[in-house]
Formats: sequence, structure tokens, C-alpha cells
Amino acid sequence: STGDHSVKLWSLQTDEVQSAIDSSYTYETGSEKPFPVLHVHFPVFSTRTIHRNYVDCVRWFGNFVLSKSCENKIVCWKANLKATKSSSIPSTLEVIHSFEYDDCDIWYMRFAVDYSFKWLAAGNQVGKVYLWQVDKEPGKPFILQHHKSTRAIRQVAFSPDSRILLAVTDDAMIFRWDVVQ
Repeated sequence: STGDHSVKLWSLQTDEVQSAIDSSYTYETGSEKPFPVLHVHFPVFSTRTIHRNYVDCVRWFGNFVLSKSCENKIVCWKANLKATKSSSIPSTLEVIHSFEYDDCDIWYMRFAVDYSFKWLAAGNQVGKVYLWQVDKEPGKPFILQHHKSTRAIRQVAFSPDSRILLAVTDDAMIFRWDVVQ
């Protein structure tokens, strides 16, 4: 994401980028020569149509993109990477689903997707965590809250096995939820 309401995608599959990645594995760390940096100036996709405000969190979700701004929703969408004109950067997309929730109209609220792509979690500014089961038809989210959690939850994270969810608040508290069988 950028410092405005646009989302841009770059490809790592070009020969130039792959060559730079390959050379990073053979770079001598004690060398006096600096590591050669590759500058890719133009994205393969760019859009400003999804959000009306600053984009503050973006994640891949398989071939889809999840992005959010301070608009009380996370949008799942798919980019059309085929250019309509030979000189243009593609910008059309298809919105798949909007995950809407309350009290999240401030910036820097990060969401998380678990490693198995089954769960999506996001905190809000009044201490609640919204949890969507995304491997099925998305419905109403589960809402998790501890009675001591009343401040903004800026970051959430899943454990690698998706059995633990952590939430970090503005007042330096960490809350943990475990899956119970």
C-alpha cells in the first residue's frame, strides 16, 4: 500500500527480479562492494477504487488480495492483470467480499489471516476482536472480548498451527485466545 488510498502490486516473476534474488544467495557479506539493489519503478497493477482513505494493511489470500483502510471493512478482491492499452498499468478488479465490522475508523489497525487460510481476524478501537471463518461462505463474525480490553487493538496474530490468537492493545496489554475442542 502507499501513502494514499491506492494499492499497487509488483511481480517477482520477471527475469530481472529473479536474477537479483538469485544473486542475493551468492553475495559475499565481507565484500567491499555494496549489494546491487534492483529498482522496479512501475507496478503490474494499480488501483484507487477500493478505498476512499489511506490503506493501512494489505495481505495476500491465495490469488486474492485483502486490504483495509479506516472504513470499518476489509475488502477481498481479485486484480485483473491484463492491460486494456499497451502502455497502461491494469487497474480493473473484482470485489469478492467485504468483511464489515464496527468501530474501526482509525488508522494502523492490522488484520491477520491464519496460515491455513481458514480464519481472518481484526481488532477494533474499543477492544473487540472480530473473527471470520473464511474457508466457508463468510457469515457474521465471532466477536471476542475480554472485560479488561477497552482500548484499540492495533495488531492481531495467529500461531503457526492456528490454535492461538493474540491481540495487542494501545495500552500495552496482550490478550490470548486458544481454540478449545
